[in-house]
Amino acid sequence: MNYTPIISNEQNLAAKDISARTLSDYREIILSRIIPKECIIGNLQLTQITPKILSEYVDYLTYTKKYARDTIVKTIRVVRHALEYGIKQNEIPLSSDVLIDFRAPSERAVLTHKKEIPFLDKEDMDKLYMAADTPI
Repeated sequence: MNYTPIISNEQNLAAKDISARTLSDYREIILSRIIPKECIIGNLQLTQITPKILSEYVDYLTYTKKYARDTIVKTIRVVRHALEYGIKQNEIPLSSDVLIDFRAPSERAVLTHKKEIPFLDKEDMDKLYMAADTPI
């Protein structure tokens, strides 16, 4: 079993309280970060994924692709859902819990850190409001 049933089964998944946005996000993650051949697990069946392969994949996302921690966590979440789906469909043995010992990389371990969003201070906000009130 691979990721195709997850993508092609969107109507059934949508009926199970998964929002359209979540489905869209899953599709984008699968198509851009999981299926491409260079993605280590992209050409594997779900039953072929081992903890070692998953660890290599996380290293690939962290050090080669330089994704932020949140992006890696979201990607692994999709892999987890795909594995759970395979187990529910009796395509993957119930005993194959690849993710049982999975730990996401720490924020310090990733090369791309969270971006700080700068906020306006009171003085800058006052200037902005004043400029907005001034006719052009």
